[in-house]
Amino acid sequence: MVCMGRFARYSTRRANYELFYYLHHAFLAAFSVALLHAASSWYYLVGGLVLWFVDRCLRALNRARRWCVLDVSPWPDGVTRLEIAPLDDFCGRSSSFAFAPGQYLYLNLPCLGPHEWHPFTISSAPSDGVVTCHIKAAPTPPGQRKNSTWTGRLHDLAVATAAKRSSGVVSLQVWA
Repeated sequence: MVCMGRFARYSTRRANYELFYYLHHAFLAAFSVALLHAASSWYYLVGGLVLWFVDRCLRALNRARRWCVLDVSPWPDGVTRLEIAPLDDFCGRSSSFAFAPGQYLYLNLPCLGPHEWHPFTISSAPSDGVVTCHIKAAPTPPGQRKNSTWTGRLHDLAVATAAKRSSGVVSLQVWA
């Protein structure tokens, strides 16, 4: 528990988000130990575990949706504009994704990190027919190479894609 608290600090979380994320799943081990230690603790734990399990199942179900990248472009000051649309089963565009202003999505680009999911606010209007995110590159932690963060690598990818766009088709795989 002390370790979880240590990695929940803002500075540590910003520098090592993945470590923070996976370490916080260690609570499953703590729950298991509590059940072994006190068999009657199950009625204190079952509500939280059921809600966590349902949340994980819904996230896994939603992660199965594939998206088409319509545009990825670099903007000034390290901002990347990402425009995506859901794909249906026949690899065509689908309009079945409904959202409200202010909602967010978890985004994964396998070329940047196959197991890294990051939350971003949807910046487009529901009537646009596409989902747009404007993503600012996070500052690089001291002592690390430039653009070592996921958002920094996304901006580098947008710059490289903009350079290649005139020479041919650029294809990116994205899951949201």
